[in-house]
Amino acid sequence: MGKRLTPLRALREGLDRLSDVARAIKSVEPRCEVYLAGGAAENRLTIASDIDILVVLPNEPSFEEAVELEERIWSELERIGVPSYIPIEIHVVSKESLGRYSRRGKIVRLA
Repeated sequence: MGKRLTPLRALREGLDRLSDVARAIKSVEPRCEVYLAGGAAENRLTIASDIDILVVLPNEPSFEEAVELEERIWSELERIGVPSYIPIEIHVVSKESLGRYSRRGKIVRLA
């Protein structure tokens, strides 16, 4: 019988797949930058944590554009085999909005 999947194991697996996630996002939207933010970037994950991924576009996306891009990203993540149980939170933002996240805490560029 396999090991039981715990929230922290799912987070660790997600951190192990960050380069795959970043490549998938860049394949969907080549002009974006990809960052890790929040507790994962600061190495302070807890059982209630998720993995915050910032998809940074040159210009502010409309709500509809952000949703459509996020749907395309999730489809690509599914296609490459990133498990849906990994607690990834995707934030589609503009380059101008990136400052808000960096003021809140550490951000790490992935791609």
